[in-house]
Amino acid sequence: IIPTNRLSANGMGLLRAFPSPTAGFQQGAANWIDSQPNPRDIRKDTVRIDYMLGSSRLSFTGTNFYFAEDDPFRGSFTVANTRWRRPNRTGAFSVSSTLSPNKVNEFTATAANDVVQMTLYPFDGVNRYERSRYGINFGYLIPGPKRIEDRIPTIDITGFSSLDGSSKPGSSSGPMVSFSDNFTWVLNSGHTLKFGAFFGRDTQINADQIAFNQNGWFTFRDAGNPATSGSAIANAALGNFDTYFEIGTAADTHVRSNAYEFFAQDTWKLRPNLTLELGVRYSYFAPWTAKWNDISNFDPRFFTAADRAVLDPRTGAIIGGDPYNGIVQGGTSYPASAAGRALGANVPNVQRLFRGVPEGFVNKYFGNFAPRVGLAWRLNAKTVLRTGGGS
Repeated sequence: IIPTNRLSANGMGLLRAFPSPTAGFQQGAANWIDSQPNPRDIRKDTVRIDYMLGSSRLSFTGTNFYFAEDDPFRGSFTVANTRWRRPNRTGAFSVSSTLSPNKVNEFTATAANDVVQMTLYPFDGVNRYERSRYGINFGYLIPGPKRIEDRIPTIDITGFSSLDGSSKPGSSSGPMVSFSDNFTWVLNSGHTLKFGAFFGRDTQINADQIAFNQNGWFTFRDAGNPATSGSAIANAALGNFDTYFEIGTAADTHVRSNAYEFFAQDTWKLRPNLTLELGVRYSYFAPWTAKWNDISNFDPRFFTAADRAVLDPRTGAIIGGDPYNGIVQGGTSYPASAAGRALGANVPNVQRLFRGVPEGFVNKYFGNFAPRVGLAWRLNAKTVLRTGGGS
């Protein structure tokens, strides 16, 4: 029995966040069961229009795909119920024009947006994720606003299912556009020439914390902590945690990449039974970069052993060294537009992480040529020999 004066107010609050056992239910180690509605709504609408305008055919295809789901058991329990919404749309417009009896041009433009929206919703009209409901009031280590200030941490106790305070709300969207044009020209000399170009721009707007809870993550174990009571749940009641993890202000990162492609092709009918294919394609795919240069990575070239982090062997806390040792940011600096948007734009200690590496952390490559050749030889009415190669 733990004396009352040794109980931790926050530790007891963490335990109160777990639901009470279900009366009369025991299945192995499980003593709680519940069922809740899990509504899911999926809708898909497609519109296609074709129209002849003189010698040109105009075509439009648009798709609306809507997905909605309520997940009442986020992290096993009905605490941080998560609502998902995905109102996605795509569209394509093309024009195929017969310019002359031996010339055809095809133009296509496409656009799409992959949208994901994630929010928390009340359970029976109550926000069970609010930490104040359970008497939890510990101070956060990292200053700055939380997306939900009054939210329980994620709690992981040996022998119990984890109680997840969730990383939501969050959202992401991925606007994508592309344009392509292909031109075909049939010559009297037995040549059929084709030329084409493509441009695509992909973007990703990420306002999501992925899988980490901004409001903290506690773990309690039976053993491993020098001050352990020998029982994980008792350690929780005492506030004697093994590890604690917390992330800072949620990022809003915009990344983008462009793609360019060009090709030329000649289908040459050397004889009625012999056709030669010649072609070359050039492709350039730009590395993904951040609009505000606010993506970082670890690069061992910039790691210094003398500046390595020093840990307290008793608590595991960092008590010395450089926390950014080996970390590098792409590009040379934050652009002016990053002020108020990129989290480190106004932090002098972060500016030094620009070490002259490329914005996308890899060098751009402009030599991606892909030649190809093919041959089709009809030996007789039943046999055709085909061969080809390329890169």
